[in-house]
Amino acid sequence: MYLLDTSVVSDIVNPNSPWHTAAMKAMPPNADQVQICTVTFGEMSFGREILYLRNPPPAQQRLDEADAFVAALEKFAKPLPITNHIAREYAQLRAAYASGLAPNRLSSWVKSKPVELWQQQVPPSMLKITENDLWIAAVAVTHDLILMTRDKDFDEVKKHYASLKLYRIQAYVLRPIDGQV
Repeated sequence: MYLLDTSVVSDIVNPNSPWHTAAMKAMPPNADQVQICTVTFGEMSFGREILYLRNPPPAQQRLDEADAFVAALEKFAKPLPITNHIAREYAQLRAAYASGLAPNRLSSWVKSKPVELWQQQVPPSMLKITENDLWIAAVAVTHDLILMTRDKDFDEVKKHYASLKLYRIQAYVLRPIDGQV
């Protein structure tokens, strides 16, 4: 079973993407083997909403295409929701990744600060990956899914969180990361 990262979903629903063919070839033959998560749905919907805020607005054809992409995504798969269990996995994943990148940064600072401020010591800019990508990775780990992506950001996360299974589309070929799958 696979969880599609937003980059792959975008390539699948957008036939004009230079990665469209590679993404389509990478798809498992059985659509039941593919999942998306609510974070991906939110990112795709955000892209659509941004188009409507542009001044001047884009051509109606571009707006219609964006609406069609989001509609195709809604029909593609029911997004997996974020649950408390996934939130705990996210916390473990982010902590392992952050401590792997900056082990000394957390140890002394957290002792003097309230727990809700601890995350400020390792902001997303330091982690070199978006918060949304960390949530997507947590969904994949929680559901024991292989995260299909073309983004290299996840490679570093995998180094610090071995439970993450990756399949990355690169150079128009789907390749396992670290011999998995």
